[in-house]
Amino acid sequence: LIKFSELDHMYQVWELAMFSLVAAVCGLLGALFCHVFEFWTTRRPKSVSGKLIEIAIIATACNLLLISPLIFPSFADQGRCFTPPHGNTGDGVWDETVDNKIMRHNCEEGEYNDLLMLMLGNRDNVIKLLMEQTRDQLLVDGWFAFLAGLVAYVSCMAACDVATPAGLFMPGIFIGAAFGSAQGSLMNYLLRMAGAHEAANSMDLGLYALVGATAMLGGIFRSAICLVVVMMEGTSKITYMLPLLLCVSISKSVGNFFNESVYDIQIRVKHVRFLHAPTPPATEEERHTVVADIMSKDVQVVQAVEK
Repeated sequence: LIKFSELDHMYQVWELAMFSLVAAVCGLLGALFCHVFEFWTTRRPKSVSGKLIEIAIIATACNLLLISPLIFPSFADQGRCFTPPHGNTGDGVWDETVDNKIMRHNCEEGEYNDLLMLMLGNRDNVIKLLMEQTRDQLLVDGWFAFLAGLVAYVSCMAACDVATPAGLFMPGIFIGAAFGSAQGSLMNYLLRMAGAHEAANSMDLGLYALVGATAMLGGIFRSAICLVVVMMEGTSKITYMLPLLLCVSISKSVGNFFNESVYDIQIRVKHVRFLHAPTPPATEEERHTVVADIMSKDVQVVQAVEK
């Protein structure tokens, strides 16, 4: 997983209300994701040719969405230049991106276009970028963070459960971090509009990205303690326990209000035999059933030495 070694965010008590709002929104988005996941899973093509055609269509559409800033250069021109928090590319962190020239676009050497970085950059680097923002160093525009999160969210909903090897955990972290950063930027703007400049200046948008990432995972997977443990291990900061526990509890509760987790939906839709807890009440006949009543009488065994 990712190690967020540079995180050193602080938060005020009043920001817990902001974190709760971010978690509620991510819980709603997680529930919507699970609903769309179930809708598409039951309607996927069954034949090999149909699956191949589906993969080709979805892959083409998703890639066109991602490279849209390159297709329309005037759109990419709207991005602003920023310097990575680790300085230039000499530390090796940013050399893993698709192409440094593409990421720079119209920026100077050592700087990057925030829109292109969010859309096309290495996902690990972009997640770190979103979470390492501080009150003194806002690296990406909130609107572009929302746009990148929306593109990833729609692409993930379209591509989930297709016949290709892929996962949902890291995309969920990226989507949640992008939406969390965007919501933090919006709240910061509203506070400034209301004249609360001191409160706005105390907000660390990187922490909102971390809260959003955890809440999005909680809304999709409906896990609680394990998600908090994973994110805390990545940050190595015990001070984040309260906001992370709060956000994952809220997002999980909001998601459970609407539907099941993505795992439970897969188990039910694919008819996987699974013993849920708690189990349904036993009937009178089941109360008097012993193991011997359901065991196979004609057991096939393998000898220690076969002839």
